[in-house]
Amino acid sequence: MSKYGVLLPRFAPRSLVDPVGEQIQSDVRLRRDGPTFDEILEGQMPSGMLKLSDGVKDALKLHGLELTPLELDTISGAIDDLADAGRERGLVLSERGGFIVDVGKREIETVFPKEQLKTELIEGIDSFIGV
Repeated sequence: MSKYGVLLPRFAPRSLVDPVGEQIQSDVRLRRDGPTFDEILEGQMPSGMLKLSDGVKDALKLHGLELTPLELDTISGAIDDLADAGRERGLVLSERGGFIVDVGKREIETVFPKEQLKTELIEGIDSFIGV
């Protein structure tokens, strides 16, 4: 512990047995569960997490919508919930609009801006979830 009461994993008291702290260094392992910082910064998600169809990319540009990495992660979590429930194709509703997703492919197939949801007839889904 430092003088501020914060545990710093690589800074531990030195010992006569291991004065350089090699044991501590070997215990620290890098863990990669999600995208790297560079991938988030560039707006790219690793393959397998969430895909956007070409039509969705065009629709997002047309309507002036840009999905942040946090929103993509939220939609991905909703797809996980749909997959756990055994669904195949669902509608994910958010404050910014609606997204028809293919659960098996983990792909956003269609996007509906918020104002378009009021008048749009949505067919071919087996469930919906709000985020």
